[in-house]
Amino acid sequence: MKISVYSISGCLALFLCLSFYASAQNESSSVPTLSLAQCRAIALDSSLTIENANLQYSKQEYDRKAMLTNFFPKFSGYALYLWTSRSLRYDVPMDKLLPPIIQPLIQDPAILAQLAGMIQPLPLELDPANSYLAGVRVTQPIFMGGKIAAGYKMSRIGSEMASLNIQKSRAEVITSVDEAYWTYVKTDKLRAAAHSFSQAVDSVYKTVQDAVDVGMATSNDLLKVKVQINNARLMCSKADNGSRLAMMNLCHSMGVPLDSELDVVTEGFDVSEEPFDDLSGEVENRPEYKLLDRNAELKAQAIKVARADFLPQLGAMASYSYARGLDFLGSPLLNDTGFAVMATLKVPIFQWGEGVNKVRSAKKQHEMALNEAQQMQDLMKLEMTKNRMDLTDAKLQADMAAASIEDAEMNLRKAVNRYQTGMGTINDVLEAQSQRYKAEADHIEAIAQCRLAYTKYLKSVGRL
Repeated sequence: MKISVYSISGCLALFLCLSFYASAQNESSSVPTLSLAQCRAIALDSSLTIENANLQYSKQEYDRKAMLTNFFPKFSGYALYLWTSRSLRYDVPMDKLLPPIIQPLIQDPAILAQLAGMIQPLPLELDPANSYLAGVRVTQPIFMGGKIAAGYKMSRIGSEMASLNIQKSRAEVITSVDEAYWTYVKTDKLRAAAHSFSQAVDSVYKTVQDAVDVGMATSNDLLKVKVQINNARLMCSKADNGSRLAMMNLCHSMGVPLDSELDVVTEGFDVSEEPFDDLSGEVENRPEYKLLDRNAELKAQAIKVARADFLPQLGAMASYSYARGLDFLGSPLLNDTGFAVMATLKVPIFQWGEGVNKVRSAKKQHEMALNEAQQMQDLMKLEMTKNRMDLTDAKLQADMAAASIEDAEMNLRKAVNRYQTGMGTINDVLEAQSQRYKAEADHIEAIAQCRLAYTKYLKSVGRL
């Protein structure tokens, strides 16, 4: 049922995205603009990891249904045919068989001997060629040491684990898409900031050039601005390349061609209005946590399966068949139908401790699974706590970076005013501009880290 819900939701989201893309192409030549939710939907629909997880779930369901049939009787048909060139022949010695029969009638030994010598042996021939047997059979296990019941429980646990694996794969894909999405938004913001910084430096260059022309500035000041212009152009080039690479990474995480022309929604990137107060959730809701519990339960059922092989096993069989063959004196001895019922009982007596050791081995595996579950679950709780703290720190860092931008802008205005009044140098202006750009870049980086920290926290509490 979960597979159909996931598939329908993914297909619906993909259909909406494609419809949006088609309408955008019809109305204008602009590329489609996708939100984070749409990027997630496309990635979930095209992910081979999730597809394999769905296939694994289907496989486990078929295995469970196959195990269920072991509780019911099994019907089968059978046929046997025999042809051989040899026949079974035996000559009955009548000279030894008849005298005891006729001796009470004839008392004279001489006459008896004479009669016995006159009687020829009686040939008996049994021809098994062209003999056949056909019928139907039904078998029903009655008690197999609990192996069938334990096996069916294991198949049900396997289906539950496959369903949890789908949730785990979805969370991993969403985390990957979120990371690629916010990384692209960050690089796009950094690219815009770099170009804005470059334009500001160009403006300073024009101002200094005018000052040099009227003799109010020196060529050395102009040379310093040119150096800053070159640095700004280099930053713009790196920002452009980083943005393109981030877009390719986003396309890769969504499962679309790397050279796809896409645009994403960059509004709402700021976290100043988001307090992130909704941090509810427990690590017990995480699919990885539940998978460890199911794995331990699976090992517990494996103990019963190992023990069942060395317990008494009882079964019943009934058959209805027709047999024909074994010709004797031109007539078949077998030429009739028959019904038969049989019960089988298998009681293991002595296997040199094989059963005991196998059960002990299964118990040790169960204990190992319990220990692994305890260890990994503790690590998950630690990860959840760490992610919550990282989110709090990232939000604080983003707020502090926003305040730093205001300070850098004020410092830049003062540096420009001092330079224009002749009380400051061009170095002060250029340094103030660099500090303004760095403050904005730090703010963008802090916001991206905050967004990613929130996604990681949601994943650690099973809310993705």
